[in-house]
Amino acid sequence: MSYVLFKNPANFFLKRIIKIVPMYYIVTILISILWFIWPNLFHNVFVDGPSLAKSLLFIPYMKYTSGPILSSGWTLNYEIYFYLLLSLFLIFTPNVKRILFYTSLLLIMVYLLQQSNYFTNYYLSIYGNPIVLEFIFGAVLYWLYKNYKLRFNKKPVLFFRYYRVPYFFIIGYFNFNQLEGNRLLLYGIPSFFLTSFFVMSENSWRTDSLVYQWLYRLGNSSYVIHLIIHFF
Repeated sequence: MSYVLFKNPANFFLKRIIKIVPMYYIVTILISILWFIWPNLFHNVFVDGPSLAKSLLFIPYMKYTSGPILSSGWTLNYEIYFYLLLSLFLIFTPNVKRILFYTSLLLIMVYLLQQSNYFTNYYLSIYGNPIVLEFIFGAVLYWLYKNYKLRFNKKPVLFFRYYRVPYFFIIGYFNFNQLEGNRLLLYGIPSFFLTSFFVMSENSWRTDSLVYQWLYRLGNSSYVIHLIIHFF
């Protein structure tokens, strides 16, 4: 998103809404209709007026054991939160570096406020979740990419090969022992390095290769796949 914002900040929030909302609304409404017809088909889903409204407006909630009607909506709640913050600061300054800095600073402040346990509030617990720090990781990666031109053109697979061994060992250990662990350690930091691998190796891929073409198509369709998987 940092890259997208820098490339073309005009109507940033509107373009993100156009990309995300239509398919999400279609699947959410379809689930709601099916729930009214065959409620026994679904687990941990509850549909009523307020739940539908909050799901469609990306407002976090928990009713009984149900969150957003479409379960993947919980991640979209965070994404919309991030987009709103970027768009808010975009009103006051066109400088993307400042926008990213102010947004990151606000995310950290909300996170620290939630960690302090000074206030007990449902929305603070949501928006102060450590997952928000992963948006900052993305901004940092963009900053490194833009300012230091981090690239490697030969044998990028070696990076991935030696990186994945300790990563999958850690994931396997925590999953096998049913340990919750620290999200930043388990997912945030490893995902940062994994994403870095693809960003830094962009010049080493043959764009006419079958693997590249399939990965490219998979990336473009990942959002729809994400929604459909959670539908079932």
